[in-house]
Amino acid sequence: RRAALSLISLFLDCISRKIFIPKDELKQTEYETLLFPLVRYRFLEAAKDILHDEVKAAKNQAIDDDILAILVHFEIPRICLDAWKDPAIIDLSCEVLTILLDEEQEEILLALSNSMESILTLFDLLKMDLGPQSIVQATDVHRFLSSTLEALANSGALAKAVEKFDIRSSAIDALACACLNENLPSDEDEEELTSNKLSTGYMKCLVDLCTRQLEDGQTELQVGPIDAVCIAEKLGKKLCEMVISRFLERARMHRYEIDGPDNIMGAPDIAMLCAISKHESALHILRSIGGFHALAQIAGEGELAAIDA
Repeated sequence: RRAALSLISLFLDCISRKIFIPKDELKQTEYETLLFPLVRYRFLEAAKDILHDEVKAAKNQAIDDDILAILVHFEIPRICLDAWKDPAIIDLSCEVLTILLDEEQEEILLALSNSMESILTLFDLLKMDLGPQSIVQATDVHRFLSSTLEALANSGALAKAVEKFDIRSSAIDALACACLNENLPSDEDEEELTSNKLSTGYMKCLVDLCTRQLEDGQTELQVGPIDAVCIAEKLGKKLCEMVISRFLERARMHRYEIDGPDNIMGAPDIAMLCAISKHESALHILRSIGGFHALAQIAGEGELAAIDA
């Protein structure tokens, strides 16, 4: 299995770096439209089968260290992410990544965060139009992206990668786009709650990117004036809608005596709205879209930033 996976990983790495592209223009077109997608699909399919066998053989143990090292060395997680741009291969590449993250989440997340191309691919996928695919497939893709980005954010790797590669504007733009494009139908009743929507997960990632560690070890959400205006312009209306929804949901639960979160002040959308409202330019934008109603609700809970606004 190690030898087979080594060869598969090597060839996937080679074709992803376009080493085998013919010089002849006609053959190059044939390679890019026919041979490359087919060969990549077969190699990923073989890699998936080997990983399935490895997981079964391991019997709930971690994947063999040598196999994991091979996958990381040849950047198979990045190659799988990049393959998502091809609608015909989304399901297969998602299966491979799911196996890897289920078995070796820490190592795979580290590999993703250490690659600028991988992080940018994640952000590009957030903006990808999945219209031609079935809604089930689109839901799976967005849930996978949301959970992966949240895991990166929770480990601190996402913020470090964004700062290291200086891609803050790309990160904000992609996360804002993902929040605004959430139009997936809910399968369960609890999915209607704002706290369970994908936009909340993306908002958590955005809050993480803007959170700084203070000298005393505490953390604080700090949004600069430029970022505040950018977020207000792109997400101001969405933020206000999410905040209002949380208060309405809490009131509805109290009315019907349904158990639910009483303390909603720790929600990422509430934190972000308060943070950007500290800047006059961003506050002006929020005022123009009717954001004072949302800020008034937060102020009613005693939040000083909202009261000042």
